[in-house]
Amino acid sequence: MSHLCLYGSRIRSALVMIVALISSFAAQGDELVLPPAEFSGLAQPGTVIRWIDQDGKKHETTIGEPDGFVVKWSTDGTGHSNYARFANIEIPVEAKPGVEVLWPLRVGNSTSYVYTSEGDEYSVMITVVGTESVTVPAGTFDTYVVSYDSRATEGDWTGKGRYWWSPQVGWLVKYEWVTSNKEAESGELLGSSAVTSQVTTVDPSTLPQRIYDHVMATALSEKVGRSITSQELIGQTNPYRRKERNKALAACLIFAGDSLSGIGVRYWFMTYENRTSREARGEATKNCRYRERDFGCTCFLVDVNDENVVASDEELLARVKR
Repeated sequence: MSHLCLYGSRIRSALVMIVALISSFAAQGDELVLPPAEFSGLAQPGTVIRWIDQDGKKHETTIGEPDGFVVKWSTDGTGHSNYARFANIEIPVEAKPGVEVLWPLRVGNSTSYVYTSEGDEYSVMITVVGTESVTVPAGTFDTYVVSYDSRATEGDWTGKGRYWWSPQVGWLVKYEWVTSNKEAESGELLGSSAVTSQVTTVDPSTLPQRIYDHVMATALSEKVGRSITSQELIGQTNPYRRKERNKALAACLIFAGDSLSGIGVRYWFMTYENRTSREARGEATKNCRYRERDFGCTCFLVDVNDENVVASDEELLARVKR
């Protein structure tokens, strides 16, 4: 090999490294940077948090007086508590110092422990995985994203949670929880007595895509038993985007408030295999509409053959406001 070729190869390698570094710095510049969130920043005792769950049911949580790192609250009259806000109240004494160092919240903070509940032993890993500006019915909030991964030491049960913690609210503004038993819960903030409402009217032209993304994420999360990332949602590797032809998905939806900013999925129905495209659309819609009266929701055809077919914004407004 000539010296010229060798130097050319080295120059190309150097240029590749420089481009990669520039791209890395550019990506870092787009990241949401938050100051560390102190444990003392929890919502004050007596603060009322209003939120809506995955079924569209509204709840009210009242924050209690903390006892050291023991956090207390009541939801719809039922008392709850945990340790350092993210750990189980049954955490053993020796594991508490490791959990306490999650605070102040910073990206990368992590802890793990083993605890026993009702005779069963579980291992837990809690990690502050990043920051995110998230929009919920109460508005848009800058948050720390905390993951909670639990596993039974005997058997194959697992549970995965994802929590969006807002320093402004001093509480969660969104959460998702899924188990290997296909149990799923989620909730979003409707409002807090400590925070001025940030609700603004949603641009109707964004509704078709918002509904499509929300329904697809919900349906796919239930199919795989865990939360679906935005990258997976737009990718081609998730379970719904398989090779079957003429598949369709319809969902029965509710909306939180006149702003239409809160979209709740009450029921969804997916169909595919050995049907024409028209038959798939018809069956998915028919099965979905059977649930409208039962669940007090409105049925929409959402996806046909991996294409967003949600009605136009004018049709949506007419149907939802009827």
